[in-house]
Amino acid sequence: MSAFIQALVMDVILDPASIKPDQQDVLNRIIENIGDTAIPKAHNLPRNCLVYRSVHASDGHLQSSSQLKIALPFHSPHFCPPIKPGELVWIFLYDQDQAHGQSGPNVSGLRASATPETSTMPLVQATTQARTGFKMPRMGYWMGRVTTFMQYEDINYVPPYRSRLMTVVNNDEVEYADGEKESPPKGEYARTAEDNLPSMFSNGDPGIVNRRAILPTSTMETIYNDATAHGIFQFEPVPRFTCRPGSMVLQGSNNTLISMDVDRCGPIAIMNEDESGMPFPIASGSTDSHPKTDFFSMAGTIDMVCGRGRVLPDPGKDPERTAVGVIETDAKRGDVATTEADTNPEASDKAPNLEEGNPDFLMDSSRIYVSMRTNGDKNFFHVDDDKNPMFEDMKTSNSPEDYFDGDTLISVPEDATGAAYIVAKSDEIRIVARKNDDLIINPESKTKVNGSIRIVKEGDAGKDLAAIIMHPDGTVQIDAPRIILGRNDAGPFDDGCDPGVDDITGYVKFSQYNVQMSALHDEVAKLASAVQKIASGVENALKVIEGGFKGAVGMIPIGALQGIGNAGVLTDLISGIDVKGMSISGYEIAEEVEGAVGGDTNGSGAAKGDDLKSKIPEARSETIFGE
Repeated sequence: MSAFIQALVMDVILDPASIKPDQQDVLNRIIENIGDTAIPKAHNLPRNCLVYRSVHASDGHLQSSSQLKIALPFHSPHFCPPIKPGELVWIFLYDQDQAHGQSGPNVSGLRASATPETSTMPLVQATTQARTGFKMPRMGYWMGRVTTFMQYEDINYVPPYRSRLMTVVNNDEVEYADGEKESPPKGEYARTAEDNLPSMFSNGDPGIVNRRAILPTSTMETIYNDATAHGIFQFEPVPRFTCRPGSMVLQGSNNTLISMDVDRCGPIAIMNEDESGMPFPIASGSTDSHPKTDFFSMAGTIDMVCGRGRVLPDPGKDPERTAVGVIETDAKRGDVATTEADTNPEASDKAPNLEEGNPDFLMDSSRIYVSMRTNGDKNFFHVDDDKNPMFEDMKTSNSPEDYFDGDTLISVPEDATGAAYIVAKSDEIRIVARKNDDLIINPESKTKVNGSIRIVKEGDAGKDLAAIIMHPDGTVQIDAPRIILGRNDAGPFDDGCDPGVDDITGYVKFSQYNVQMSALHDEVAKLASAVQKIASGVENALKVIEGGFKGAVGMIPIGALQGIGNAGVLTDLISGIDVKGMSISGYEIAEEVEGAVGGDTNGSGAAKGDDLKSKIPEARSETIFGE
């Protein structure tokens, strides 16, 4: 016959292929105890098998190691539920020979109070085989962890037998059957006496041996310390998550969650605080329980999140926002006390945090939010209903007016009726395209992997199409009708970021810069050439004048002309201008300017190759290109 039983996980066999021969021998002896020749040897077991002990009826009171069994995963490897040593698990014992509709009538696993404790399995097998011709199967398949009451249910780890001690508050001296009082050992109390901490080793009611869940009493402590799978499991506080009735939720044990629901930004509902403390009923088409931030119609949403309630309080302190309270236990990892979620705050005279585990778009560690309909900008960037600090003061004079309210970027959609969104948020985000010469893009190709990244805003080419493309050769191409980079046009960042205006901002277009600067150099060169000709002509004219006076009154020094009208200008032009202690004539200055600027002067003295005009192309970037 087939049956369900509850069992205590003694250990998890993660990968049988890595187990050493001595440990394989231990597992093979457990397999031999099952007595089913169809079960393979240990190294052939699938991954994530369990070593377990049945706690069905009185099976947990049998202390023989022969009670250890092996359970294979019920689910295929496509779906692997979490399970840890020390947790209770559902085991399905499947009988492939059982006919449909037949079972063992009047078969019970319960024993009479006067009978000695023995395994129920042989009894059930013998009874069912005698009456029906079928026997209890020996091979089990584990399905998932057994759930318990709210004050003990923890997504991270559940010591299974705290729920048997619901009426026991601590381990103060208890009265045993013989009337003596003493402090019980580990396993016999729910909470410590001194600090009122929950126990990881609870194993039944104190002082009453036959009320133990499993013998010996130290079993839970032994599992905690010796189970190999505990060596790679992290005990830690994880907020619990409340889902809506139409949700599909998958959770790991260490604060990872995928919720398939409708749009949700916080609590599941607005509760009827005046009456039931539960959602308002649907009478008269009421939507009073719908949070105003959430869409329910045509709003299917996948919320993939890690690190809900990430800012945990110190043990014993009140949690804030969506965090869970933290409490230490009586277990340690080395010298460090193991902490867990305070799932039973009433036992510490504290109130539960009604916001525990809810989505918190501001603080949760990492999230990808995929929705048919949500107000993504408003939900992720607004600190309240009216303010969007992330998008304030973003407008420049080049920004399209339609998308701004003053200097603030408008949320999409502006009327807050929701739109399809994908939002990714974390402390650090990376987008990586692979390059690996050892890989090919598919089995039928010889092309090696050298990826690219394309971020595309659909639109009409030449109008509103925009794209950022990272090509396989490393080229970054930004294709858009208008590109605005930055808004700091008013000096250093510390001076503030003021939007620029059209007449003083805009990146240089080199093709136009080249034409204009070359023309400017040509004009300066022409001016320098003209000055040279004027200076040379004046000098020759003065020499003629000086020669005309020579025979009559003797030579007149040119310096004597300084007192005649603007002759000082002429003498400076000819004799020289003091430049850094050196006298340089105007002709020489003009000649040097003409040589430096280069350009088309149709004159003499223009430098070639080393002049400023020839260096204009050096201003052309070899990295950034545009229109």
